[in-house]
Amino acid sequence: MSASKRSSHTPTLDEFEWRGILWNNYTTLEVLRRAVCEFRYRPSDICVCTFPRCGTTLTQEIVWQLVHRDVIQQGAKFAAIDERFPFLEFNYGWGTSGPVRWGIDELEAAPQDRQRLIKTHCPYSLIGNALDSANPRIIAVLRNPKDCCNSLYHFYKGLEMYGPWPGDWPEFVDMFLNGRTMCGDYFQVTSEWWQQRDKPNVLVLKYEDIVSSPQHSICRIADHLGIQPSTEQLACVMHNCSFESMSSNDNVNTTFGTGFRFLRKGLIGDWKASFTEEQSERFERAAQERLAAIGLEFRYE
Repeated sequence: MSASKRSSHTPTLDEFEWRGILWNNYTTLEVLRRAVCEFRYRPSDICVCTFPRCGTTLTQEIVWQLVHRDVIQQGAKFAAIDERFPFLEFNYGWGTSGPVRWGIDELEAAPQDRQRLIKTHCPYSLIGNALDSANPRIIAVLRNPKDCCNSLYHFYKGLEMYGPWPGDWPEFVDMFLNGRTMCGDYFQVTSEWWQQRDKPNVLVLKYEDIVSSPQHSICRIADHLGIQPSTEQLACVMHNCSFESMSSNDNVNTTFGTGFRFLRKGLIGDWKASFTEEQSERFERAAQERLAAIGLEFRYE
């Protein structure tokens, strides 16, 4: 990474760098090392792999509902999503007293005959070898960079575990374009997952397609997982995974101490409320150079 990309920026609370990637206190160096260097995936695992704010929670809920299609009911609420679908490198005890719980501990303790559902924001560059060795089912979800940046900015500003972050929007735009936000360089991470799309165990989806064509996207996920839901089950999954249903479900849409809600708007094109024309043009140039060049294009509205 060039010196310009390593220029100073306003960090999040307890921010640290490992393997050229910025992380914050949703994880620790010790747990990252375990997740990247020691964790063993299983062929029966289902992994949802994303850059932050790219449709992770929606995809998790779709997968969980499909896997448990025989017990779901329209409008039914289940345990919190992170209990049903552990976050590999996450600290579940942040901000509380007592023992700290890590997603990796829950996953490693799972019996061998139990199918594990795994969420991670670790880039392919860090976990690709381990994934390729085990050959689990992988669903990677990508989102257009403008909406991702806008959503991640509000995430930084809304979560007390990140400070909340005291910087401003123009600085955040620079940080995002320079690959200096959490979990890596968006353009690098996104291109890495996109380039895995031809592997039979990998399904790469775009958030924009999930939102605009939910039935088609849910059927693609089901097919990838070898699941054949009935017409009634499919309708139930579609209802329960609509933005309206998920945003009103506190077990999915967490409210933080600042009042920030984990699910914001779920829209395509919400970036327009924040971006200046100059910022939009900078993102378009970056997308053309780093994404379109490898055949990846997005909808922006």
